[in-house]
Amino acid sequence: MGFLESAVVDHRKSTTLTSRELLVWTGVVNDHPDCSAIVLTCMDKRFHSEISRFMRKEYGENKFYFVSLPGGVQSLLEKKRGASMRALDLAIGSFDKIDIVLINHSDCVAYGGLSCFNHDHDKERNFHRQQLLEARQKVAVEYPGKNLRTLFLSFHKDDDLLNIEITEIH
Repeated sequence: MGFLESAVVDHRKSTTLTSRELLVWTGVVNDHPDCSAIVLTCMDKRFHSEISRFMRKEYGENKFYFVSLPGGVQSLLEKKRGASMRALDLAIGSFDKIDIVLINHSDCVAYGGLSCFNHDHDKERNFHRQQLLEARQKVAVEYPGKNLRTLFLSFHKDDDLLNIEITEIH
């Protein structure tokens, strides 16, 4: 039994939790055995409903789980093993077949926002494309054989309408 498993006790049952039970208990996953995807995205709530809508369309209702951290894939690119990689370890270890979906978005405060790119949407999109591709490469090495998807969520305003677009990055 690993440290994390032995350190967390469900006081309602007074028993030590398995990895799967730990994920359910902590809310990383619910008790749904046919999870198809784990989504690593930014904690920015402005886009969670749109990402959820996209994921329901792609994977089905209640078949995906979120890991939401500042900057989305940003911590994947750190030299040390960051929180996002540890979260992926937990989720991937609990499911045999699971897609890994990496999502970054425009105007991300963790990256300095759009102003960091002098309000140049193309410059920002190219930067995030590079970040996503680097993160994808790192995740592919860590989890060979897993299906990986990289997505960029951008938005712009036309009059009073907010247009959101999710683009797959290859």
